[in-house]
Amino acid sequence: MAKGNYSKRKSSNFEQRGNLLRTFKLIAKHEDTANLISIKTFNKGDYLIEESKLVQGIFIIIEGKVKVFTTVLNQKSNILRFVSKGDLIGLSSLNSAYYWASAIVMEKVKVYFIDIEHLHFILNNNRELSILLIKKLSDKLSHYKIRQKHLTLFSASERVIDALLLIAYKFGETTNQGIEISVGTARKDIANFANTSVEFAIRALSELNSKNHITLKGKIIIINEKEILIDQLKQVFTKNKLPEDLGYSYPDFFY
Repeated sequence: MAKGNYSKRKSSNFEQRGNLLRTFKLIAKHEDTANLISIKTFNKGDYLIEESKLVQGIFIIIEGKVKVFTTVLNQKSNILRFVSKGDLIGLSSLNSAYYWASAIVMEKVKVYFIDIEHLHFILNNNRELSILLIKKLSDKLSHYKIRQKHLTLFSASERVIDALLLIAYKFGETTNQGIEISVGTARKDIANFANTSVEFAIRALSELNSKNHITLKGKIIIINEKEILIDQLKQVFTKNKLPEDLGYSYPDFFY
């Protein structure tokens, strides 16, 4: 069952992102609704939303790269996800007065922005968009729950591999050498995403580099042997005797 179903879900996720962008574009161009949506540009280091600040509206990424995180004890960041073209930011906080996470620009972004008042108007008058947003929110929460559940099975080294594969999935570019990642490769970010220390993340990456699974070129990381890394994670599921739909399909779905 599972592998095929999860592949369909992965395809569905890409389709949803494309549909959202097209729908927002139509709203922005239609003479009756163009005033309800705006296009904004943010530079590296700018915040789209900030944790504990009043909710202003939602963003959908047209282009660029963003990191979503919360701040925990001792001001340490807990990276929740990395987002790119077609992804939504701020949707999870719509039932709250305040944003529960922050989103900072990693690479210059262009976004559609709809404030809360206009969003409520659009949702009341656009059934298609309402359904797309509900599906997007449902998928996002599901992805988060699945990853958190499976991270409890991984060792620190395996969590670094998981983080690396997810960053590659969002930001990687296919080259002749492998999958090249130039954004999201700060060792602190990888460590926070993998829930480990910076020192351990550096050691884990060095070990992967020594085995030629990856190549480290300063800030650039190239994944040379993606399938080998995925197989390492699959072995964890086999060892823990997880049902196939919870085990093997997890890396197939995310990576």
